Amino acid sequence: MPNLRALRRLLRVRTLEEEQRQAELEAVLAASHHLESMVAYQEQGSRAGRALAFTAIFHDEGASRLAGLEQLDRMAARASALAPALETAQAAVAEARQSYLASRVERRQAQSLIEAAERDLAVTERRRAQQQADDAHLRRRARSTPRDAA
Repeated sequence: MPNLRALRRLLRVRTLEEEQRQAELEAVLAASHHLESMVAYQEQGSRAGRALAFTAIFHDEGASRLAGLEQLDRMAARASALAPALETAQAAVAEARQSYLASRVERRQAQSLIEAAERDLAVTERRRAQQQADDAHLRRRARSTPRDAA
């Protein structure tokens, strides 16, 4: 029968590992979300620059048109510069998620081992108690029956 104390220690270690992996996943997710919001901001700036350029074309304002095109180029360049970092962050999120799920499976396996060991222990205890009750009954019966004095 497995040692319950050792299994409980293993469960505690697995639980701590799972919590650590979950914290890592949350940190990587936060960084990824931050990069996504930065890309979204850059895309919004590109749209604003494009809108400024088109508005300036209709109103025949050369300086505003150039400012809009410059803003469009700047924001597009920043967004394209962020794209590799975003891809790296998304890969890190996938890796952290896999690591977290693996640690969760390991913790659940340890928990299942403990539950099975506790069930086995309970069955053994019930059997032992029944055996003791049977032995006590046989002893009483043996004492109460008259012995032949032949």
